[in-house]
Amino acid sequence: MCVLVLIIMKEYGNDESWMKLFTIYARTPNRYIEVVNIFEDDQVLLESMEECIREDSTWKLIVYDTKHGTYVGYQSNKILSRS
Repeated sequence: MCVLVLIIMKEYGNDESWMKLFTIYARTPNRYIEVVNIFEDDQVLLESMEECIREDSTWKLIVYDTKHGTYVGYQSNKILSRS
């Protein structure tokens, strides 16, 4: 299992202002994940690649709901998975 912990600096330059926003648990460890946007309703848009070392890896967009711990993944306008 792979764990993504998102932290932010609330006040630029203030090392004491780091704050943990949420934790995401991924089922596969060979995954590159990047946060694209955090929405006001606590949903997060993530960009994911299966394995970042392979040239033929495909990117996916994932909308993660931090309140309920659920997600929906999209690739080529198709729904990939729901939890």
